[in-house]
Amino acid sequence: YNYSRMKLMKFGADWCNPCKIQNSEFEKNPPKVELQIVDVDEDTDDLASKYHVRNIPVIVLLDNDKEIHRWTGFTKTYQINDYIDNLKKQ
Repeated sequence: YNYSRMKLMKFGADWCNPCKIQNSEFEKNPPKVELQIVDVDEDTDDLASKYHVRNIPVIVLLDNDKEIHRWTGFTKTYQINDYIDNLKKQ
């Protein structure tokens, strides 16, 4: 795995309190890879359907646009970064 190919997509909405908390977590503790925030109410590219998002917040880790992991609900950045670091060791 290569950091430069990885990306996180965080799916949420303005009305979702856990989503707001997740955004705040990412502002205070940025993830090690690129982050794209997708508001499901304004998702004109239909990314939520493409990645089968049924609940929010959802964070999807992609490598070359292929899903390799996902977290549902509020997740601390260190947990995501630890997961990414462990992938890099493989």
